[in-house]
Order: sequence, then C-alpha cells, then structure tokens
Amino acid sequence: MSGISGQRLKVGIVGGSIAGCTAAIELQRIGCDATLWERRGDELKDRGAGIGVPLSVIEKFIERDLIDANTPYFTKRATARLWRTEVAQPYGYLAWDQPGILAQLNWGGLYKNLRKRVPDSVYNFDHQVAALHDSGSAVRVELADGTSDNFDLVLCADGYTSLGRRTLFPDISLKYAGYVLWRGFLAEGEMPKAEALERGIACIGYPGGHSLFYFVPERTARLSGASV
Repeated sequence: MSGISGQRLKVGIVGGSIAGCTAAIELQRIGCDATLWERRGDELKDRGAGIGVPLSVIEKFIERDLIDANTPYFTKRATARLWRTEVAQPYGYLAWDQPGILAQLNWGGLYKNLRKRVPDSVYNFDHQVAALHDSGSAVRVELADGTSDNFDLVLCADGYTSLGRRTLFPDISLKYAGYVLWRGFLAEGEMPKAEALERGIACIGYPGGHSLFYFVPERTARLSGASV
C-alpha cells in the first residue's frame, strides 16, 4: 500500500492490546510501515479475564494466522438467562435459553498469540501518546517524552479513554452508566458445583445487577474446539 508520495504508507497505532496488535499485524502484511505505542511498561496481564467472540471470528483469525491453530477455546452454544429470587436458589429460574454460538477464550492467551506476531521493532512499550495533530496531509504524533513524528494515518485502539476520540470529538465526555463491573477467574476445582456451566454461559439476574459466568481455558491448555 502506498501513500500520496508513492512511498509505503506510514501508520501509527495508539494502544497495544488485542485490536492494536491485530491492526499492526495486518497492516505490515499489506506493506505498511507500522509503529505501535503502548503506554504500559510491561506485558499486558489478563486484563479481561475471559473473552467471548463469534466462532467465525476465531476461525478467521486462525485462517489468517493471527493466532495459532491450537489456541485453546470452548464453544458455547447457548446463554441461559436466569433470574434469582428467594424461592429460586441458588441459580434462579430459567427465563430464556438464548441460542448463539460463541468461542470463549482466555484473554491473556489471545493477547499473547497476537503479541508474538508483532515485531519488537514495531511494538513500543512504555510510550504514551500525548497529542495528535492533523494537518490535512499528515498526522503529527507527540509522545509524553517530548518526541514527535509524522504519519500518513493514525489508528486509535486505546480503550474507553481514547485520545483519538477526545481529539476528534472534544465536546463529548464520558458519562457514568450507574454501575460497576468486577471481573476475575475462579479455578474450576475451587467450585463446589460446576454443572450449571456445562450447558453454556450462565447470565444470572438479581435485584440490583446481574452476573455472567462461563468456562475459560487456561493459557497453556490445548482444548481447541472443545464443546461445552
């Protein structure tokens, strides 16, 4: 891919998580000169616990060699929508079995697969982007250490506090949705009963909130395509 000058398109990527790594891999493959900045100073650590995506997405990732063919995941074929009450303990009564096939992965395992395909010369740890300036023909990227460079294109994959969003839409601010989210792992061996998850994803509602439970393989597991 060539820029206006006929040279290789120079692309900057803000954020080094799943979306940023995927963009860096694919852009390099089509001939772009990619540079990625991640503000953290070390490897990202299981920030999302588990992650669920349509099965077709995982199949496409494997087809395009974005992840290894033996990347472990579980296939979930339904989401049980449950409502917990005083008389329907401990999981609640079944309101609806929502059909749909999802692949459930370990977030860290997915990230590691993508990260190892991004050369260290492209992936820059501990580099925080401070500002973006669009001149119409190029985007100047300023880093927190005071250095800057120009790029033909900049992609922002830096989450809900995205600098790109703030730059393009300065009048739009985040609004608190009124709830908090807790995420984490629990080893299956520590669960007194795990059969409630054998059918698929369990979404349990109760006054004041809801919980979502599903199996996630260990990073080192080799369970590709296992159906649960």
